[in-house]
Amino acid sequence: MPSVDDVVGVLRRYGIRRWHVHEARARNGNGYEYTEACVLISLGNSGGEARRLRDELVRLGVRVRKVVWGGTVIICNGEDRELLIHALSAMAPQ
Repeated sequence: MPSVDDVVGVLRRYGIRRWHVHEARARNGNGYEYTEACVLISLGNSGGEARRLRDELVRLGVRVRKVVWGGTVIICNGEDRELLIHALSAMAPQ
């Protein structure tokens, strides 16, 4: 598992427009309903930048769910989500 400082080092190289935690209710194949929380990191309209960010995070060991059109990286795994939240919060201006 990478450290918060490692992730901050990667994130600082990208122009993050905004990020937020999205919670959604879903249903699995057996009909079981559950709530899933994901961190969405928006880089604006740059899909290429988002793919590069995804690749760097994956090299660190962060499990990235996917990159969606419009330049948004989505992380849903619990440990990785918490790591990203701490890193993104540490980057916020004091």
